[in-house]
Amino acid sequence: MKQFVVHVWIAVALMGTAPLWATENDTGGKTWKTVAEMSAAEKVEVDLRTDTPRDPKVLYLPAEKYPFEPPYTAEEMAYRAMEFPHIARWSHAMADSYGSLTSGGFLNQGVTIGMNFYIPGNGVLGQIDQTAPGQDYYRMVFYYTFPPEQLGTQELWVLYRTDQSATSKLDYFTYAPSLRRVRRQPQPRRGERFPNNVQSFDDIVGRDAWEFSWRLVGTDVIYETVRFPNTRPFVTLANPEGQFTEVSTQQLKMMGDTYPFYAADGGIECYVIAGVARSDWLPNYSASKILYWLDRHYFYPLRIEQYDKDGRLRVVEVRVAKQENPALR
Repeated sequence: MKQFVVHVWIAVALMGTAPLWATENDTGGKTWKTVAEMSAAEKVEVDLRTDTPRDPKVLYLPAEKYPFEPPYTAEEMAYRAMEFPHIARWSHAMADSYGSLTSGGFLNQGVTIGMNFYIPGNGVLGQIDQTAPGQDYYRMVFYYTFPPEQLGTQELWVLYRTDQSATSKLDYFTYAPSLRRVRRQPQPRRGERFPNNVQSFDDIVGRDAWEFSWRLVGTDVIYETVRFPNTRPFVTLANPEGQFTEVSTQQLKMMGDTYPFYAADGGIECYVIAGVARSDWLPNYSASKILYWLDRHYFYPLRIEQYDKDGRLRVVEVRVAKQENPALR
């Protein structure tokens, strides 16, 4: 498994919009296939069963040990995709700059410095094999540097491994300079968006695959994810050594320059899987369905669509990534 960092993360709220997954290529032909349309060669890598065999000791986990071997069920693909939430699954410091247009037309911006301690190491395997239900596996401290009125505000997030008896996902504490005290906050509702922001708690820290039912929708080829406006010809990116460089947005590739599996025309072949929240794990979850476009080699989510309880497209998340931690495989 290779580890990628999301350099550009954009989520756009869309209400009442038609699904966007039936895209077309430059010649006007469709890029996607349903399961029935997949070739025999394409089906060799996938296991079409929806009842993935269970681990005899932990019944909600697959019987095969992570990170699995082909052919993959849709559920196993979802477990592999757990490696790639917004906050990477290894200990690191990060500068997180974000912006969101509110429903009233105002731009909500912020910058936080995050110190993130991933306790078990080893990515998803550490969470599954080295963390007992009810035990914490990730500790995150965020320090706000922008906007000015939030300077010095701090947050501590402690994430826990869950099961149906240990259901607490998060301990959440904030420090406000104006009050000069730490206060414990109630857990956010997992799928609900933060105030003045399109992101939810699950969008930031990731979703646990065992809380959803999964099926394979088909395959697709993605040619573009994040679209930069003409007014933004360059962006500033940082490398692991802390150096900042101006990079042309026209040169940014969806999975970075070193990704070896681009098609001849620049596209990336993806599996498309659908997840539905299991009512016995996540009752009244706000999204009725979530679609993931996972590159077929690392299972990196290049596109995520969320649908509301009425089946309308609610959020589209698109990504540009670059491999930053090749030591984790």
